[in-house]
Amino acid sequence: MRRRDFIHVATGLAAVGALPAYAQRERLKRIGVLMGVAETDSVAPQRIAALKNQMASRGWHEGRNVEFDVVWTASNAERTRQGVEHIIGGHPDVIIAQTLIPALRLKQATNTIPIVFTNVSDPNGAGLVNAITHPGANVTGFSNLEPTIGAKWLELIKEVAPGVNKVVVIFNPQMSPVAKPFAQFAEAVAEKFKIAVKAAPVLTAPEIEAALTNAGPALETGLIFPPDIFTATHRQMILGLATRRRLPAVYPYRFFADDGGLMSYGTSAIDSFAQAATYVDRILRGANPAELPVQAPTKFELVINAKAARALGLTVPPKLLFTAEDVIDQ
Repeated sequence: MRRRDFIHVATGLAAVGALPAYAQRERLKRIGVLMGVAETDSVAPQRIAALKNQMASRGWHEGRNVEFDVVWTASNAERTRQGVEHIIGGHPDVIIAQTLIPALRLKQATNTIPIVFTNVSDPNGAGLVNAITHPGANVTGFSNLEPTIGAKWLELIKEVAPGVNKVVVIFNPQMSPVAKPFAQFAEAVAEKFKIAVKAAPVLTAPEIEAALTNAGPALETGLIFPPDIFTATHRQMILGLATRRRLPAVYPYRFFADDGGLMSYGTSAIDSFAQAATYVDRILRGANPAELPVQAPTKFELVINAKAARALGLTVPPKLLFTAEDVIDQ
């Protein structure tokens, strides 16, 4: 074929769009993920795996038609700021925000890119959405525990450790500004269980240590930890101190019990990422986040660490062991 004829043929193919498949490949959809925890967190890989597995089950395969940009902040304010800038600068099609502060910072940074939050308590009260049923902007997602569960946590402590007459509720008001109502709901039923409830806000790791050290006498003082990315990040120190000082405690997530805590009652931090994928899928297919209602948790699990109970000198009632989702004994 003469050169002039080849040029004419190539031009004709381009005109009718008959280009090779690789030339027509669409841009991969980009999902930004801003994590409140550290990448070294023990359940971090499971969270991301749950997200990617659920996305794949809906036809979104990493490297084929979707890519993930994951940023870990370890509940650090500066890392969160940098993470927001990085993710927004990557021009994602949708963003997943884990925990309240990353979600709030992302909302402040963009009112156009869809944001799906997870592991957030009281998103309406925190100012993330205009309403639960109709979020009304670019933010929607999956809510976490409601403050009313504070009463249930107090009841659980009394069942496992009947000698407890005081409970300290520990949280970081900057990282979890909606945590205080959990203490208030515990206070509302405190008289019934003959327990004094005290809120103990903490801002630093040394303040956590001081709060536990000065909490009160062993086996007479219990601890409640509302959902709070700050205390979750420092849980190894918390679990060690609670064990050494023999302070019965209830935690919001299973990973506390898995790591040696006495018991947890709450939602699954891993399942929430699989749930988030369902909204990401719908948004990528054209759904408007303003019209996707915030979803409340439907499953709660009680996990008891029998080995931790023995270390504290406690005997867990058989009824409680029977109703538990899981009993850890190793």
